[in-house]
Amino acid sequence: MKRLSAASARYLLGFLMTIGGFNGLLHFAHHPLPVPLLAKQYMEALLNSRYMMGVAFVQGVAGILLLANRFVALALTILAAILFNILLYHATLDAAGTGAAIVVSLLWIIVFITHRSSFRELFTGIPLTLR
Repeated sequence: MKRLSAASARYLLGFLMTIGGFNGLLHFAHHPLPVPLLAKQYMEALLNSRYMMGVAFVQGVAGILLLANRFVALALTILAAILFNILLYHATLDAAGTGAAIVVSLLWIIVFITHRSSFRELFTGIPLTLR
């Protein structure tokens, strides 16, 4: 049962990140709710500078890696930074999306926990070469 829920979380996270990445590139889904002025100005600046196109591309690639079950640790590392920024954006500028950001972050945590052995070396105080 644990493997099934972990795989489901990975597939769902991969699907959401892939769709979110493609949407950032192709703009097929629009934000249906009114957005606070400061949040709108912030997103307009990021979109007009083309910065979000790079973020969307990387997010989409990470989502595809999760769906393919390849380089999962790399995909999780990439998505950690993206999800942190999504959480921070919604916590400070657009509280309406905070719930969805938390759910996606919980999916990330579930997948991270199942692949924590891949990250073990990052959390040791002494490098492997010095042991």
